[in-house]
Amino acid sequence: MVSEQETKKQPPMEVIDAKLNQKSDGKHASVSERKRNCDSEVSALRKLVKMERRRADAALAEVERERAASAMTAKEAMEMIQRLQHEKNSIEMAADQQRRLSEAKHVHDEEVIQSLESLLWSYEEELGLLRQQLGPRRS
Repeated sequence: MVSEQETKKQPPMEVIDAKLNQKSDGKHASVSERKRNCDSEVSALRKLVKMERRRADAALAEVERERAASAMTAKEAMEMIQRLQHEKNSIEMAADQQRRLSEAKHVHDEEVIQSLESLLWSYEEELGLLRQQLGPRRS
């Protein structure tokens, strides 16, 4: 940004115009006087151009700082997105593995329950047969 001090240093256009229209004692200025006037006008214009270049350079530098800050922010945001995606993938993989293990455990538990029910059924059948065999002997 251009400071207020730099803008105050600029000669007003009225001063430049007055120098251009300047004459000595109502008569045409001499060649050497006109040359001095021209030289001072050129000098004033050069100073004005120099100040405008400084202002333009300052504005460009500010734009470049803003661009660099924006690029850095975008880079940090992309890195965070990638990190979060990686974490999400890791969590999804762990959840999938946990789900598979849980399903396998459930299948195994069902098989164990079925096996125990079958074993219990066979013991009850055997117990029933043994009771039938003991029935006539008890009396």
